[in-house]
Amino acid sequence: MRMYRPWSQIQKSVFKIFLVLFLFLSFEKPAWSAVTVFSRSGDIWLGNKLVLRVHSRNSGHLVVNRLKQALLYGINARQVWIDRFGKNYILYAKTIPVITATPQLAHLNHTSPFWLARIWASRLKLALIHGTYLITPSSLVIPYQQTKQFQVMGHYSGNLSIKIEDSKIVSLQNKQFPFILKGLKPGKTQVRITADHLSVLINLYVKEWSGFIPGKISLLLTGKKIPHEYLERRALQQIASFIPRKPDTRISAILPRALISESLRSGETSVFPVKVSIHGSGYLPVKGMLDFEIKDLPFHLYEADSLMVSNNPEGFNRSGILFKKSFETGTARFFFHHKNKGENSYRFIVLVKNQKNKLLRIQISGGGAGPALSEIDVGEKAAYRFFSCYRDDLGEIMQLEPGESAILFAKAVPPQQTVSGIYQITPLNHNADYQVETVVQKKDGTFHNTILPPEIKAEKSNGTFPNPTIYMKAKYIIGKHYAFIPIGKKLSLSDPNSGKPDFGDYGALYKIHVSIINPSSNRERSEIMFFPQGGPARGVFVIDHEIMMETPVVQPFNDYPLVTLNLKPLQTEKIEVETIPEGGSSYPVDLVVKP
Repeated sequence: MRMYRPWSQIQKSVFKIFLVLFLFLSFEKPAWSAVTVFSRSGDIWLGNKLVLRVHSRNSGHLVVNRLKQALLYGINARQVWIDRFGKNYILYAKTIPVITATPQLAHLNHTSPFWLARIWASRLKLALIHGTYLITPSSLVIPYQQTKQFQVMGHYSGNLSIKIEDSKIVSLQNKQFPFILKGLKPGKTQVRITADHLSVLINLYVKEWSGFIPGKISLLLTGKKIPHEYLERRALQQIASFIPRKPDTRISAILPRALISESLRSGETSVFPVKVSIHGSGYLPVKGMLDFEIKDLPFHLYEADSLMVSNNPEGFNRSGILFKKSFETGTARFFFHHKNKGENSYRFIVLVKNQKNKLLRIQISGGGAGPALSEIDVGEKAAYRFFSCYRDDLGEIMQLEPGESAILFAKAVPPQQTVSGIYQITPLNHNADYQVETVVQKKDGTFHNTILPPEIKAEKSNGTFPNPTIYMKAKYIIGKHYAFIPIGKKLSLSDPNSGKPDFGDYGALYKIHVSIINPSSNRERSEIMFFPQGGPARGVFVIDHEIMMETPVVQPFNDYPLVTLNLKPLQTEKIEVETIPEGGSSYPVDLVVKP
């Protein structure tokens, strides 16, 4: 083990002469405006004085941060001291440990930890007594149309002067120290601070807040029993659409899953906190908490009086309005199915607008799906979401001020992908006047409800069809000929204005009453099969108003079992089947009742 020997008087004298000579030569170094690490060797300067020399640049940054912290507390030379900790000696600036002299560092400097710490302390004291330096931030961000105080600290004589490069971006509100700056418009400029012979150039950035987080958001829902998944999904959608924010920003919301009810029943209210953050390139991030309130109001979903179909042209490759129709009274079902056939992504939006000069209250049920590459699957998902709502009176109540628009569905659609949806809209006040639109816009633009692109002329009439609920009856006697129930085959619906049919009855609701009779004295088996004819198809079916079933993709002239029954002797079984021709699937299809 190596032992340190006491220094002789000659060695001490030589060391002191060397130290004074070194410090004197260091005066010739250029002045720096702040505590700075500026060389690969890790030299740390304060003003024009070399204070420390470390062998690691990362360590130098750590020491710089500690020195800046100490300087912000206003330290002076008398508050610099060293203390022993085992074999180490620690250099303190006031109560902040700046750097530790270890035996390893001392060995590299050919001295002891004690003397290495004393060298550092002497240099720091000298810099604090005679040095000239400024401490400023390297950059400053000022919120748009707000003020911010600009701090300058350090050791200097005379007055500070300040000069802003572009006064159209940032203005000086207070010309005396402390300086107060105001952001006039988003952008970047620089400010120069001068004191003595020192000059500091600082970058100034003016940025807008990415958005605004309100204290509370309420959501009015309807439903016999609102499931947890629906509550969570609608809460996130409401937060994304309700919070004001800048274009091209992103919202992140963290819902406390443990506090969200497993289900909400009619008449109940639930309130829970949500952690929200809004961020985007070029904007100041916003974080905060809001209270989210969900009320489940009693409501019964009635049959639709009319059907709106937005499907022609089915494909789009440019901006425009695909569908626009006004309604005054009654419940309307709205069906859309569109594919992006262009080479660019587009924003696809479904709007409902209040055209009256009074408040409009409407109940919205159903949902949209996509974008997705499979047209059949996206149509299936939209139909499933519609029936999930239709079966349990599930939906949302919206309140629109005069002229206000609400977005029912909005998605960015990549090339060759499809969106589909089925909604039901019920006005809750008399003499309502509302308009429904499907809009395609370039994805790089900012969406404005009041600035819409021109209407795209339909290849065929986008129809509005009255009485879109089709009632059918079928009877099958076991042992007789099969019973065939056609869906989307008879062109049951037609537009009263153009006279053109709704090919495939897309969006029409079929309510089918099936009677199956066993005339024999034995138990007999019977099935209801899904049987496509026009091409590959899927289907969603509600059996007896309770059981929901989905089929896989079934190729034409193949079948898939929906219901299997075992009937007692002389028994008659009655079954209610509800379905809706969905986008992406090929119609007509048959339901076949057979043994």
